[in-house]
Amino acid sequence: MNSPLFTPSQWVFALSVLFVLTVIVMLIYIRRIKRLQSRALSDSVTGLLNSEGLRRVALQYFSSNTPHHAVVVMELKNWRQIVHTFGSAKSDQVLFYIARILRTSLSSSEAAARLSGGTLCFLIKNRQEDAIRARLLRIYESINQFNIQRKIPYHMDLIFGAYLPSTTSEPFSDMQEKALQMLDMEKNAPRFRFYHNNPTDEKAIHRWELIEQMDRSLANGDFLVYMQPKVRLGDGRIVGAEALVRWRHPQRGLLTPEMFVPLLEEYRLIHRFDQYLFEVVCSKMAQWKQLGMSPCPISVNLSLETLEHDHFLEPYNRIAQKYRVAPEYLEFELSEPILFEKPQRLRALVDEIHSYGFKCSLDHFGESAIPLQLLRELSIDTLKLDRSFFIGENNSRANRYIVEAILKITSQLQIHTVAEGIDIASQVQYLRQSGCDMIQGFYYFRPMPVDEFQKTAFENGQLKYVETNDTPTIQTNDIAPHPTGSNIIMFTFLVSQDRVVFSDIFSPLLYGQLVISEASALFAHSDLIHENDRQDFRNLMDRCCKNEGWAENTLRFYTNESRYEWMEVHMHCEHIASGGEDIISGTLVNMAGWKNEVNRWMEKANRDPLTGLYNRTYFEQFVSSALKKGAQTGSAIIFFDLDHFKQVNDTLGHMVGDDVLCFIAKRLLGTFRHIDVVARYAGDEFVVFVSGLERADLTKRLEELCNVLQTPYRTDTIDYPLSGSIGAAVYPDDGDTYEDLLDHADTAAYVAKEQGRAQFIFYDPSMESMAENKK
Repeated sequence: MNSPLFTPSQWVFALSVLFVLTVIVMLIYIRRIKRLQSRALSDSVTGLLNSEGLRRVALQYFSSNTPHHAVVVMELKNWRQIVHTFGSAKSDQVLFYIARILRTSLSSSEAAARLSGGTLCFLIKNRQEDAIRARLLRIYESINQFNIQRKIPYHMDLIFGAYLPSTTSEPFSDMQEKALQMLDMEKNAPRFRFYHNNPTDEKAIHRWELIEQMDRSLANGDFLVYMQPKVRLGDGRIVGAEALVRWRHPQRGLLTPEMFVPLLEEYRLIHRFDQYLFEVVCSKMAQWKQLGMSPCPISVNLSLETLEHDHFLEPYNRIAQKYRVAPEYLEFELSEPILFEKPQRLRALVDEIHSYGFKCSLDHFGESAIPLQLLRELSIDTLKLDRSFFIGENNSRANRYIVEAILKITSQLQIHTVAEGIDIASQVQYLRQSGCDMIQGFYYFRPMPVDEFQKTAFENGQLKYVETNDTPTIQTNDIAPHPTGSNIIMFTFLVSQDRVVFSDIFSPLLYGQLVISEASALFAHSDLIHENDRQDFRNLMDRCCKNEGWAENTLRFYTNESRYEWMEVHMHCEHIASGGEDIISGTLVNMAGWKNEVNRWMEKANRDPLTGLYNRTYFEQFVSSALKKGAQTGSAIIFFDLDHFKQVNDTLGHMVGDDVLCFIAKRLLGTFRHIDVVARYAGDEFVVFVSGLERADLTKRLEELCNVLQTPYRTDTIDYPLSGSIGAAVYPDDGDTYEDLLDHADTAAYVAKEQGRAQFIFYDPSMESMAENKK
């Protein structure tokens, strides 16, 4: 009898192995099926869902009787340009970045998909239009957050179409189509566009009527410029105004900014409105000049949309030049909260505004959280304290300490201050005693039409002084000579004799005396020192007597302008052992006068006197410092040598030669950005330092420079052709120090000259042998 092939135990083992293998194969199969399904429902570039995947998720979300989600479509408007410029690989990286931000912005109960190209769709769990708009704004800002690290911002232009379904029975494809329809609106439509089922929505009609009327109103002069004067607290003089606007609508009458400015911002028309207002202001200032009236500084607001445009200040500069208005009398107010969240961008904006000669102020300071270190890092000219500091619960002693601390800091940093929204006399008196420079508000003047402002603010061509009854009740000696107002006052306090000797009569409260007995009473009880600072002054003297070295603080002293000024106090105590006498020597420094003068001289020292460009010394210091800090990839030095300049001097004379150099300087400034540093290196040689430019962009600018130089230098009697030989050295490929980059750029310029002039060449190490003749 044959024995069985397998024993029962072996059969059990074999069947068990077979079962396990079958399970493993099934798991692998199921996993593969799931992967295939996942791939079939997801986008390979972004990792988001695809159209079919989103449709299936939407069926689950809209399975209940009540809809809980809004359908949103987002489109990258310049998608084709990105693909054409950077290629498919870089474009895919852009999409992946946007998708990553979108995933982090959505919750687990929300879904997103890529439909095609630069178009994405997502579902937001919300039914309130305002709340959805706020979330979409945050998504837009988050996607563009990368600009914080860029000196030259590049904002992704995103538009959003949203549909809030009223029933879950509607096919998802129809929901999606309605959201997509919003992307096809005209170019001036708002960034966030909502589909409304009812075409007779009165609110929507009202909004569209205003938008459609805007162009006609601009052409007809229906936008009226109003001005609200600013009054200097020191002497009550009108020292400027803020330009505001009203809309004289043909059907709705006079509209205030709150009724139309947000709408213009939403429909991205506000930049045109900004320029219109600026041109009207410049036109009026030119009229005042023709009438022989004194200059009156005017401030205007810049919207966020305007600030997003590259080279946004160039049209403003052209307008100012058209009306021959000096830029130092024009001030731009920055007030968008998003700017304060991006300090690097804000610093670049302020520097760019100053590069044109315009002034710059921060508006509504205190309305939102702003780090105080911004004041140290920004070279702003004026700080406007928001009216919220002075009303309601904020009108308290604790809040006044905050205001005084801000005024103290701005005084030390030489920043002018304006308190806005001031309506009552007690606020005016408090701000005068606290050292605020100017106020703006209904207490003195309401906003008024520009022609009324001209009559109100000027008298015999000069800005008026305002007569008020709010001046502090501080008694002074009428026969005392006027204080000299020196910027530095030295004093000696003889402690045991209680006597102080001043080097100058800087306050009417000294009653014309340099030597004051009972000095302790003067410091402790008189109005010479502000009542809130007297204890700090006494503490300063105590610290000075107990410790070696200098004691310092910044306090308010009553000066010759019927107001308090912030002054730096420096004290040093000398102990005389022989006589047992303590002598405190000190200085009071009013920084405003001499510091501004020093700044003017420093700026003058950095400039070439002929062309107004930076000089060689400043260029070397600036570039060396930038490279030591670690310059951006894409930084470069450009060396420009004017061709045949000696011939200009020899044939046309040195005066024409100087004018040609100024002509070239303007061409260089017009070609490069205002964040680039352009300098006259020597004679007919110029240098430029650029940063953060890709090689392709730098090449385009050099091509543009060669093109603009084809325009001859012309006067009534001269038509002289110009050209230049240009060399460029790129950091860090061509060198990581100032000396190397400059030498290599010079070498490239020499080779460009040798190879026919009127061209630009990038440095290459092979040029060194050709450049031996140069040496």
